Amino acid sequence: MDVLNHPDQQAALLTAEQYGHPALSGVVQAIEADEILAGPVANVRFRQAVGVAVRLAMESMGWSTTGRRGPVRGATQFKRAERYGPPLQADPASPGDRARAAFEAVERIGDEEERAQTARDLLLALAQMRQAEDRVF
Repeated sequence: MDVLNHPDQQAALLTAEQYGHPALSGVVQAIEADEILAGPVANVRFRQAVGVAVRLAMESMGWSTTGRRGPVRGATQFKRAERYGPPLQADPASPGDRARAAFEAVERIGDEEERAQTARDLLLALAQMRQAEDRVF
Protein backbone atom coordinates (compact mmCIF):
# COMPACT_ATOMS: atom_id res chain seq x y z
CA MET A 1 0.00 0.00 0.00
CA ASP A 2 2.15 2.80 -1.40
CA VAL A 3 -0.20 5.50 -0.08
CA LEU A 4 1.11 4.96 3.46
CA ASN A 5 4.75 5.27 2.39
CA HIS A 6 4.38 8.89 1.32
CA PRO A 7 5.67 11.35 3.98
CA ASP A 8 2.59 13.56 3.66
CA GLN A 9 0.30 10.61 4.34
CA GLN A 10 2.42 9.51 7.31
CA ALA A 11 2.09 13.03 8.69
CA ALA A 12 -1.67 12.78 8.17
CA LEU A 13 -1.74 9.54 10.20
CA LEU A 14 0.02 11.26 13.10
CA THR A 15 -2.06 14.42 12.85
CA ALA A 16 -5.29 12.45 13.05
CA GLU A 17 -4.16 10.71 16.25
CA GLN A 18 -2.91 13.95 17.77
CA TYR A 19 -6.36 15.47 17.25
CA GLY A 20 -8.14 12.52 18.85
CA HIS A 21 -9.16 10.57 15.75
CA PRO A 22 -8.04 7.12 14.55
CA ALA A 23 -4.93 7.32 12.38
CA LEU A 24 -6.88 5.86 9.47
CA SER A 25 -9.00 9.03 9.42
CA GLY A 26 -5.96 10.93 8.16
CA VAL A 27 -5.56 8.82 5.02
CA VAL A 28 -8.98 7.31 4.40
CA GLN A 29 -9.90 9.78 1.66
CA ALA A 30 -6.71 8.98 -0.26
CA ILE A 31 -7.38 5.25 0.08
CA GLU A 32 -11.04 5.48 -0.88
CA ALA A 33 -10.27 7.82 -3.80
CA ASP A 34 -8.06 5.15 -5.39
CA GLU A 35 -10.49 3.03 -7.41
CA ILE A 36 -7.97 0.20 -7.66
CA LEU A 37 -7.63 0.02 -3.89
CA ALA A 38 -11.18 0.51 -2.73
CA GLY A 39 -13.28 -0.35 -5.76
CA PRO A 40 -17.03 0.14 -5.58
CA VAL A 41 -17.43 -1.89 -2.38
CA ALA A 42 -14.42 -2.88 -0.33
CA ASN A 43 -14.66 -6.33 1.19
CA VAL A 44 -13.75 -7.38 4.71
CA ARG A 45 -10.30 -8.62 3.68
CA PHE A 46 -9.49 -5.31 2.05
CA ARG A 47 -10.48 -3.38 5.17
CA GLN A 48 -8.41 -5.76 7.32
CA ALA A 49 -5.43 -5.30 5.02
CA VAL A 50 -5.74 -1.52 5.29
CA GLY A 51 -5.87 -1.83 9.08
CA VAL A 52 -2.72 -3.95 9.10
CA ALA A 53 -0.94 -1.50 6.79
CA VAL A 54 -1.88 1.44 9.04
CA ARG A 55 -0.71 -0.51 12.09
CA LEU A 56 2.66 -1.27 10.48
CA ALA A 57 3.08 2.38 9.49
CA MET A 58 2.20 3.64 12.98
CA GLU A 59 4.43 1.09 14.72
CA SER A 60 7.33 2.02 12.42
CA MET A 61 6.94 5.59 13.74
CA GLY A 62 7.04 4.37 17.34
CA TRP A 63 3.30 4.47 18.08
CA SER A 64 1.54 1.49 19.64
CA THR A 65 -2.00 0.14 19.65
CA THR A 66 -4.25 1.04 22.57
CA GLY A 67 -6.95 -1.58 22.14
CA ARG A 68 -9.51 1.19 21.65
CA ARG A 69 -11.36 1.94 18.46
CA GLY A 70 -12.84 5.19 17.24
CA PRO A 71 -15.16 6.29 14.45
CA VAL A 72 -13.64 7.07 11.05
CA ARG A 73 -15.37 10.24 9.91
CA GLY A 74 -15.81 10.99 6.24
CA ALA A 75 -15.30 7.38 5.18
CA THR A 76 -17.66 5.26 3.13
CA GLN A 77 -15.90 1.90 3.49
CA PHE A 78 -14.71 2.14 7.11
CA LYS A 79 -16.77 2.67 10.26
CA ARG A 80 -14.31 2.24 13.14
CA ALA A 81 -10.54 1.94 13.38
CA GLU A 82 -7.80 1.32 15.93
CA ARG A 83 -6.47 4.17 18.07
CA TYR A 84 -2.74 4.48 18.74
CA GLY A 85 -0.72 5.79 21.65
CA PRO A 86 2.27 8.09 21.20
CA PRO A 87 5.82 6.81 21.48
CA LEU A 88 7.12 6.37 25.00
CA GLN A 89 9.47 9.02 26.29
CA ALA A 90 13.11 8.25 25.68
CA ASP A 91 15.22 7.19 28.65
CA PRO A 92 17.07 10.00 30.41
CA ALA A 93 20.40 10.70 28.71
CA SER A 94 22.91 10.05 31.47
CA PRO A 95 23.31 7.04 33.77
CA GLY A 96 22.88 9.39 36.74
CA ASP A 97 19.54 10.57 35.36
CA ARG A 98 18.43 6.97 34.87
CA ALA A 99 19.44 6.09 38.43
CA ARG A 100 17.54 9.09 39.84
CA ALA A 101 14.48 8.12 37.79
CA ALA A 102 14.69 4.57 39.16
CA PHE A 103 14.94 5.85 42.75
CA GLU A 104 11.97 8.15 42.17
CA ALA A 105 9.95 5.21 40.84
CA VAL A 106 10.87 3.12 43.89
CA GLU A 107 9.82 5.99 46.16
CA ARG A 108 6.25 5.64 44.92
CA ILE A 109 5.96 1.94 45.83
CA GLY A 110 4.39 0.82 49.12
CA ASP A 111 3.81 2.77 52.31
CA GLU A 112 6.31 4.98 54.14
CA GLU A 113 7.85 2.17 56.20
CA GLU A 114 8.29 -0.07 53.14
CA ARG A 115 9.88 2.78 51.20
CA ALA A 116 12.32 3.46 54.05
CA GLN A 117 13.29 -0.23 54.21
CA THR A 118 13.71 -0.37 50.44
CA ALA A 119 15.94 2.72 50.52
CA ARG A 120 18.11 1.15 53.25
CA ASP A 121 18.36 -2.12 51.29
CA LEU A 122 19.30 -0.31 48.08
CA LEU A 123 21.95 1.81 49.78
CA LEU A 124 23.40 -1.25 51.52
CA ALA A 125 23.53 -3.14 48.19
CA LEU A 126 25.18 -0.15 46.52
CA ALA A 127 27.75 0.14 49.30
CA GLN A 128 28.56 -3.57 49.09
CA MET A 129 28.92 -3.40 45.31
CA ARG A 130 31.22 -0.35 45.54
CA GLN A 131 33.30 -2.04 48.26
CA ALA A 132 33.66 -5.21 46.17
CA GLU A 133 34.91 -3.06 43.29
CA ASP A 134 37.30 -1.13 45.60
CA ARG A 135 35.43 2.08 44.82
CA VAL A 136 34.66 4.87 47.23
CA PHE A 137 31.02 5.16 48.25
